[in-house]
Amino acid sequence: MDRKNPQTGLHISVIGMGIYNLLMKTGMGIWPSGIIALLILLQYGVMTGGSVSTMRAVCMFLISVGAKITGRIYDLPTALAVSAMLILGDSGAYLYNSGFLLSFSAVAGAGVVVPALTKSMDLSRIEKGENVRRKKSVWKRHAGKKFKNICCMILGKHTGQIYEKFAGGFCKANLALGASIGIQLTMLPVSLYFFGEVSLVGIFLNLLVLPTVGVVLGSGVIGLLAGCVSFSVGRVVILPGKVLAGIYEELCKLSGNLPFGIWITGQPKLWQVAVYYILFAGAVWILTQKGKRERKIIAFVVVCLAMSILIWREPEPFSVSCLDVGQGDGLVLRTPEGNCFLVDGGSTNKSGVGQYQVLPYLKNQGISQIDGIFISHTDQDHISGVQEILEMAVKKLNSVKLGCLYLPEWENPPAAWEKLKQTAKAAGIPVRTLKEGDCLNAGKLQLQIIAPAVSASGADVNEDGMVIKVKYEEFLGLLTGDIGEETEKKLLELGMLEDVDFLKVGHHGSHYSTCQQFLDTVRPEYAVISCSSTNTYGHPSPEITKRLEETGCQTSFTMESGAVKVCWEKEGIRIKKFLEKGNSM
Repeated sequence: MDRKNPQTGLHISVIGMGIYNLLMKTGMGIWPSGIIALLILLQYGVMTGGSVSTMRAVCMFLISVGAKITGRIYDLPTALAVSAMLILGDSGAYLYNSGFLLSFSAVAGAGVVVPALTKSMDLSRIEKGENVRRKKSVWKRHAGKKFKNICCMILGKHTGQIYEKFAGGFCKANLALGASIGIQLTMLPVSLYFFGEVSLVGIFLNLLVLPTVGVVLGSGVIGLLAGCVSFSVGRVVILPGKVLAGIYEELCKLSGNLPFGIWITGQPKLWQVAVYYILFAGAVWILTQKGKRERKIIAFVVVCLAMSILIWREPEPFSVSCLDVGQGDGLVLRTPEGNCFLVDGGSTNKSGVGQYQVLPYLKNQGISQIDGIFISHTDQDHISGVQEILEMAVKKLNSVKLGCLYLPEWENPPAAWEKLKQTAKAAGIPVRTLKEGDCLNAGKLQLQIIAPAVSASGADVNEDGMVIKVKYEEFLGLLTGDIGEETEKKLLELGMLEDVDFLKVGHHGSHYSTCQQFLDTVRPEYAVISCSSTNTYGHPSPEITKRLEETGCQTSFTMESGAVKVCWEKEGIRIKKFLEKGNSM
């Protein structure tokens, strides 16, 4: 539940009540059993890192035990509200924490939404056996005589009992499915707001996980205790939990690779989240009303309307987003027609930039597929994140679909080039090399390759790097990788440069790049320099920033503004900066 910590409140609930019930069976009484169980849970919570979901579960367990000790009725919504006040009283910043909101929304769904849903599905009377008896009566009234005879021949005199158990199991499966759907619908806005995606298959995976989680926890706890006495015995005891955990992992990998296993919609606006919860609360209230047979249909329509509002996104203009990857480069090109391309993606001062920055940005924007990944050259500050994404694709851990990998065409490519190529092939991703004169089209978007030269060896990966002209209707941009003054002058001699609207400044603003002759020709209106504020290379060079300013160029820096998004529309170019108040990426 807490995506930063695998320890969830479910563990606390199972372990806490297990310890309490065990102590009660020993005859210790309510007070000693409750206090001892609570002390153990507090220590367990500290041992597991004290995540917000753990604190929530401990608070609710405390209230539950307190209700038992004082002979009061435990009310889940009240316990949930008190727990929220206690946690927020300690630190109000938890209100913006994904773990806090996911944990509380899940429990709210289980305690408020699920009862209303199961009641409307007529599943709340399963424990009384009313559904089973009704299904059994249907069997007696409507099952054909021949069918009855065949069943009796196969199953014998126990036909009725077997059918009764089957009907009861079917009802309980419906109950579990309804509970999973209710919880997922309650958590949906929070999941989309923080992660931009939701697992559709997870609704069904919960049907397997929830009934067996007790086995995993039980074998883990007992195995831990047994291991204190004998390591070999502990390994045997923990085996069932280990096997189930492995099954969970493989099922999650499998679900992520199903065509509709993961639904990426992007981050909704806060007003969309508010409208969704208002409508969803109305649907739940409708389900609780009596004497209205059409209430299920009305509630279903209201929920569909709420989801439609939640996933609606404004039409996106053509944009070039320069991600804040620290000392490195990473650009995302996006068209209104739905095409998306990644140009580089790496960093030398940030680890996990692919998993924790590039992919989350794509999901936040509702991008579920990258049509192509372009690599300007093979320095780590341009490829570390891409290599990581490709390795995730090999392991089937990436929910964003990847198109083609485009590498610079070099006669003697370095080892990093070969590694990218082999990893992409292992992931089933086609690889193509590009050189001067190549051109790719995607709708109105045109990507012209003006470097490397046909005979480039790749000995100097910076000077032999890929340079791309980006054309979209009247917009013209230039992505220069890490080329220096030497390659800039060659391109000038060949007449390949022209006046552009946007420039991705070469080599992070190094004084070895962006010479005056180059700027006099390209004369960009807007430029972005991607670098880290803590870099030791002196990027960006004061000489280069002054040169850009004197050219009349409006320059943005990722080290100051965070991610910078250059949007082109008929009316002109707009610059959005992540760290600038009032701007939304």
